[in-house]
Amino acid sequence: MDRAGQRSREPERLLLRPGKRNSIFLLTGSTGFVLIGLLMIHVGGPMHRAPVGDARVWGWIAVIFFGLGIPLSLFQLFSNRFNLLLTPDSFSVGTLLGTRTIRWRDVAEFRAQVMAYRSWPLKPVEMVRYKMTPGSGQRGGFLGTYSMSAESLAEMMNMRRRRYSDEPPPTAVCSDTSGSWRSPAIPRQPGRDPDRDGCAESAPGVLR
Repeated sequence: MDRAGQRSREPERLLLRPGKRNSIFLLTGSTGFVLIGLLMIHVGGPMHRAPVGDARVWGWIAVIFFGLGIPLSLFQLFSNRFNLLLTPDSFSVGTLLGTRTIRWRDVAEFRAQVMAYRSWPLKPVEMVRYKMTPGSGQRGGFLGTYSMSAESLAEMMNMRRRRYSDEPPPTAVCSDTSGSWRSPAIPRQPGRDPDRDGCAESAPGVLR
């Protein structure tokens, strides 16, 4: 299917919800550390490697800190407030504190960015950030990728931004140096070697 046909089949209104896996992982991890904290409170005793306090003090700290993750994870699992709503005029991000709506024409670009690297088998922590147009506000980002990869979400958001803000499609330009990143919206041309001919895309891409 060509890209034009794919765009024509995109729904005008699209509602994305976060996956359940991260919430289940948060719930499991928080519950485990709370149980460890309760065990430390019950056993008590000095902790020679701790800078201050004994086992009871650090047990209460663990219970209070990780205990906050239990209601948060349950809220994410069973609440409909966390979502990303896409319409022809804007996109709305639903969070615990409320919903923020941003018009497509107020955003300059979306980019997928690696926030933290984790050891195998865990995948790197990625998120999608967006840059506002001059005079529209500051940068922002999504707390999750809504069951998609960060690159796929950034590509879809950029396609909708260009479609609904009447921005012309991205073009490739040649320069003396090869580009350090490629836009996911521009497919690689057969028989073309960017490192050899010094061509780099000028469209917003994915941070590496």
